[in-house]
Amino acid sequence: MSTTTPWFRRRRWSIGLVLVLVVLVAGAYQRVSSGPAGEDVAGCTIVNHPSIDSRTHCRNADLAGRDLRQRDLRLADLRGVDLAGADLRGAILYGADLTGADLTGTDLGEADLTSANLTNATMVKTRLGAAIVAGITITGTTLAAPSQSVWADGATPVLLRWSSGTLPGVVQNTCDSREGLFYPGDNPVSCQIATGTDAGQSAVYQIQIEVKQAPEITAPSSVTLTAGRRAAVQVHADSPYPQVQAHVDGLPTGLRWDAATQRIVGTPTSAAVGEHTVLLRADNGRAVRKTIRITVVAG
Repeated sequence: MSTTTPWFRRRRWSIGLVLVLVVLVAGAYQRVSSGPAGEDVAGCTIVNHPSIDSRTHCRNADLAGRDLRQRDLRLADLRGVDLAGADLRGAILYGADLTGADLTGTDLGEADLTSANLTNATMVKTRLGAAIVAGITITGTTLAAPSQSVWADGATPVLLRWSSGTLPGVVQNTCDSREGLFYPGDNPVSCQIATGTDAGQSAVYQIQIEVKQAPEITAPSSVTLTAGRRAAVQVHADSPYPQVQAHVDGLPTGLRWDAATQRIVGTPTSAAVGEHTVLLRADNGRAVRKTIRITVVAG
């Protein structure tokens, strides 16, 4: 006859049940935590739980027309990838590099594009409805107004007009149609795009308006110098923008060009006695020339 009490039997069954549950939970956790490294889509492995050290690398992959809804593509290298016609609705593309990607007809509705790089991406009929675009880079795409570089004639400001394209889902682009007066220099202009009214659904980008002006040379048309006597001839070759490089050719013996002070300096020698035609050249992308007649007389 067994001496084991019912209370002891119940306790033993309880301990055994707890042990079984612990083993099952541990096994399940191990299977989840050591799950597959990623999902293969047309030869592109989409890494699960991406991080700086482990993320999707599918450069130049062909993912055209693929269903990539809700995929976690944070920090992914998608440079040059073909995503034409792909469905990326709700995908996480935070910090992804999509430089040069083909996004023709791609649906990015409600996707998280925070800090994504879309430089030079092809964006034709790309849908961006309600996408998160804060910090996005769109330089070189149809969505960004192009930078401009022009030459100004004289000191009057230049009137420039510019516009950018639009895409489905973009509710605002402040550089869609703009104009302004610009003086010589590098003039950054801030533009804003928005896909909705939430803070994360707008982004600011810049375009560069570069206005250049040809150099102007101020110098005497003729100068008389004495051999053996120190001389300095001041000239000016400058422009508001960009910087001018000046050069002088044909100087009499004993004279040199001082680029720092823009002066012809030195002491002409007796061998320099006579008339000389000196060419002064100024260049900042446009070249301007002026001649100076230097006469050196005997001392």
